[in-house]
Amino acid sequence: MSEALEHPTRTALSKWLIFVKERFEPITHVTLVGLFYAAHLKLTPPCGVDHWKILALGFATLAFFFKLRLYDEVKDYETDLELNPGRPLARGLVSHGDLFRGMVVCTVLEAASFALWGMFPFLLFSIAAGYSVLMYHEFFIAKWIRPLLTTYAVSHTVVSALLGIAISGSLSQATSLESLPNRVWFFAGSTWCLFNVFEFGRKTFSNREERAGVASYSKVFGKLGAVVLVICMAGVAEYCFERSLSASFLSGRIALGLLGVSGVLFVQQNNPKFGRIYRTGTSVYIVIVYTLWLLFGPKGIGC
Repeated sequence: MSEALEHPTRTALSKWLIFVKERFEPITHVTLVGLFYAAHLKLTPPCGVDHWKILALGFATLAFFFKLRLYDEVKDYETDLELNPGRPLARGLVSHGDLFRGMVVCTVLEAASFALWGMFPFLLFSIAAGYSVLMYHEFFIAKWIRPLLTTYAVSHTVVSALLGIAISGSLSQATSLESLPNRVWFFAGSTWCLFNVFEFGRKTFSNREERAGVASYSKVFGKLGAVVLVICMAGVAEYCFERSLSASFLSGRIALGLLGVSGVLFVQQNNPKFGRIYRTGTSVYIVIVYTLWLLFGPKGIGC
């Protein structure tokens, strides 16, 4: 029996609150999205703009990432029925209809917020939103792309870079591609790489942690190969950070070095303890790098 039938008096709001707590943990995600948005504010600081518009754009950014979570819940439904039956959609706490309505509400809020910044920023947002819809449909080649773990990941993390370009286009009040500052493109590259670090790292395990039927990068590339993949992505992200404002980012290099050390220890020790340490490091790497960028990175040029 589904949870909705077991608790017929549970309100729609209470169901959504449970869903958010379990699948979009507020403190973690608000922190991550807040740092992501703040980094773009530092990259392209707006001038002469009402604070409420800046706040609305930040809220739209959070809504966009929440919508991506909803997409994944629906996409993974059949798999979750078998491997993760306790998740909200699989156990019947929320329905497909609930999630579809949530997607629509998020999209409307996002579109309205980006439209406040003008036609070109809205166009940039539309590209990111359109790409996310293609992701939801797995580019209409689900049977081909799903088994290709790395291709699947890098094609999906592109959306974070597209969203970042839309945010920077809004904050810089760009009116065309030519008017977008060059630093925006390099920063988008760093964003894509950082999200790949997160994705690759969270699905890398020691031998004893691997689960039958669950794909991982350590199965595809081996532990060493999976770690090298992460370090390469983190290195390219560091390069793009420095190119974005033509300045060195020493603290970012230190973070990269520490990530490399955790990877070496994981490969050498090959046990669950160091597997957890390594995955934690890759998971918080985005938070660390964006925090260091906000504290010590060079500030972008405003109007």
